[in-house]
Amino acid sequence: MIFPDGVVLNVPFRGSFVSRSPFELRDGWVWKGKERLVEVSLIPFPRFYRRKTSNGIPMHRVAKLHGRDCLATTLLSSCWRWAQGKACRFCAIQVYGERDPLIRKTPEQLVEVARAAVEEGITKHLVITTGTLASPDRGARVLAETVRKVREKVDLPTEVHLEPPEDPESLEELKEAGVDTVGMHLEFYDERVRKEVCPGKAELPREEYFRRWEEAVEIFGKWQVNSFLLVGLGESDQSLLEGTKDLLGRGVFPRLVPFRPTPGTPLEGVPPPEPSRLERLLSQVEEEYRKRGALSARIKSGCARCRACGLDAFLS
Repeated sequence: MIFPDGVVLNVPFRGSFVSRSPFELRDGWVWKGKERLVEVSLIPFPRFYRRKTSNGIPMHRVAKLHGRDCLATTLLSSCWRWAQGKACRFCAIQVYGERDPLIRKTPEQLVEVARAAVEEGITKHLVITTGTLASPDRGARVLAETVRKVREKVDLPTEVHLEPPEDPESLEELKEAGVDTVGMHLEFYDERVRKEVCPGKAELPREEYFRRWEEAVEIFGKWQVNSFLLVGLGESDQSLLEGTKDLLGRGVFPRLVPFRPTPGTPLEGVPPPEPSRLERLLSQVEEEYRKRGALSARIKSGCARCRACGLDAFLS
């Protein structure tokens, strides 16, 4: 959804918290009761959603449009942390994976969909995330193999998301395959909350994230590495501010992302954070971004370039 000044936001229409919302979309405006608040426009429905790949898979099941111009997919809708019984409590990757038999997308399918989206003129960059693999590279090599094949056929700046691999050589391999940006998401700077909400990922010490971030910045460049910091699951404002400053100091782009519950997950009944808190946080961190020169315009691909799901959507 496009708001005034070109701000693009991913606005949810599903979930129990949506049914309790005081806001309504009607006739191209957002309303609160009888009060007309702001005029918006919907991003057009992609034409490629109505097409199928050469092996008969609907293209919208392979990849979807995120924000204004980002094509996104989950390469493997299965995660080692779920098999361990230590999945992140907000995560729906395996919930969706159980509903859709297309657990693994192939490079060939992604090439076809990416080409269709580019030809339609709606895609300028690509995000590939994946469930974590048990291998020491945490899925980096599968991602590298996929990106290499896609970039051979379609010229799209590409970001991948993964847990920090055990060896920095995996990050080098991603770079060589054509990856432009990398997301390695700590989720919470507050260690207590991280262990509670992400029991599997929290087994990797925070210092390992710091080490891999710094190695990745050396490989991909300043601001081409990012991490989500979730807002609304028990973390303090102070931890978010400390985390933002720490990441920026390392050349890592922090993305403060408001929690939104997904049906079918353990946290589906937890409401999103209050808008007043998000407004306060934004006012506290935006000067830090400016001082460091952390601008989305400098980011080559991915979520930090798209911005539709985080507070960075409002950073000038």
